[in-house]
Amino acid sequence: MGPAAGNTLFQPLGGDCATTNDGDPVVAYDILAGRWILSHFVAGGSPNYSHQCVAVSQTQDATGPYYLYDFITDSTNFVDYTKIGVWPDGYYMSGHVFDPTVTPNPYLAGRVFVFERSQMIQGLPARFVCTDLPEIRTSVQFGFLPADLDSLTPPPRGEAEFVVGPDPVLSDLIDATRATVSWGTTPSLTFSDTMRVTIINGADAPCATGDPTPPTRRAACRSPASTT
Repeated sequence: MGPAAGNTLFQPLGGDCATTNDGDPVVAYDILAGRWILSHFVAGGSPNYSHQCVAVSQTQDATGPYYLYDFITDSTNFVDYTKIGVWPDGYYMSGHVFDPTVTPNPYLAGRVFVFERSQMIQGLPARFVCTDLPEIRTSVQFGFLPADLDSLTPPPRGEAEFVVGPDPVLSDLIDATRATVSWGTTPSLTFSDTMRVTIINGADAPCATGDPTPPTRRAACRSPASTT
């Protein structure tokens, strides 16, 4: 099988997920359920601008059938750099929200999404909830990622997810925020306990530190010499 365009899998779903192939494909593995999660975004959809197309394998076989979902992540703005992390209470996703009507696109917010994992692994209708990350010292967070469970030993029941990324102001800090989802009648997502970890060697600061419009600090990440 493959290689194939990211939207090939979504042909049975139809709509924007089937007709566009805008990029940032992501593959994750739900080790607790034995399922593959494949995803990519839609930018410039109509009538809703941003979608996240998510496929969950029906078995452990990555080449087998998938349950398919089309989530509208923002009706007017561009949700970029989407990355998924598996946690027992949901599939968490980080996203960076930009205004597509202005060039260059102004960065508006860092946003965390959670998709209803318990429904998706059964192929049932699934909800999602999202909330913008709080600003840190009046600066918007950028370059953050959700923790991804890679062990058959799950975290304690009810343990909050970790959302980790570079501090938007100080290059020698990493910020870690706890995220808690509730799947009640009205789903909710709350943040708490933002911790800051000092990087010992400040010269190797995170790439995305600084003004993210556009992210100009990628050159701060050192690459091995060409002979390495």
